[in-house]
Amino acid sequence: MQASCDLPAACPSPDAFSATPAENTTVPHSSASCTTCHHVISKITSVVDNKVVEQAIEKTVKSTVCPTLGSMELACDLLVPKLVPEVIDEVVGVLKKDGCAPFCHKAEVHPFEAAALCGLCESVVIKAHDEASSKDFKADVSALAGRLCDALGSGLKAECQAIVAISLPVAEQKLVDFLSDEQAVCTSAHLCD
Repeated sequence: MQASCDLPAACPSPDAFSATPAENTTVPHSSASCTTCHHVISKITSVVDNKVVEQAIEKTVKSTVCPTLGSMELACDLLVPKLVPEVIDEVVGVLKKDGCAPFCHKAEVHPFEAAALCGLCESVVIKAHDEASSKDFKADVSALAGRLCDALGSGLKAECQAIVAISLPVAEQKLVDFLSDEQAVCTSAHLCD
């Protein structure tokens, strides 16, 4: 989150995280610890759940993650603006719903245990698979490839279009195939066992 603090509106105030950290599982289940937890969760969600932070996360993912995907970089660039808001909504929803469970209810389990992260990863991969399989996504990729070929000028446009016509369906299918096994994707990302 450090990179997003280059943008003043995305930076938390100095006292935003002054309460006891949630990692301390020895905190008694009192109304004071529950209230403090809800205050901290409120501060975290107000920082994370805003457009400036969302745009900073998208920019960071596009500049650091997508280029490492080789032939899938274009697909990554197209998926990021659709998936980042969904992931943020999911995280904020979990935080608001269950984030203070260890401090407020003895029987509930904290949402950021390994199983919860694995489930979140799998949900994101399933949504990415559905998006990559959609006609809209394929049309967006095709339109983007067409614009790239147009930008090359008349000398290379025909060759570019021929390469796109052959390779784009293969690349799209590889992306869909890769995303079809959410367990394998999340295991390789070390978010699932």
